[in-house]
Amino acid sequence: MRPTAPVADDAAVALLRQQVPEFEDLYRDLLDIYDEDLTAAIVFMELADFVADLMIHHEHEELLERTLEVVERVVAGSSSGGQLVRESFLAELSVLTTERLRPMLGPATVELLDSTGAPGGFTP
Repeated sequence: MRPTAPVADDAAVALLRQQVPEFEDLYRDLLDIYDEDLTAAIVFMELADFVADLMIHHEHEELLERTLEVVERVVAGSSSGGQLVRESFLAELSVLTTERLRPMLGPATVELLDSTGAPGGFTP
């Protein structure tokens, strides 16, 4: 039986799916793999890979901005949203990717990143 996820986690995934429909295929792949064991943490780990891939393909700037806006809204929405982003999204990004993303991150996400105390937010 799947542990009950915090409402904020479910809302974060719903917001992501609504605002970034380009992520939906990856979400469905995760659902196929994890079924009822799929958590928001797993989804946001996959989102980190999605964002890292977007950084490579510069023609997807609008999609990257929209995705990072969702991340900002999740962080700003609640402390559990901040924890989700810190532990499942930011922790999955390399220091180089994090530093390249920094100018595009919202203020709440930058504050969260800076609160980790490591260069770029996290160690590789």
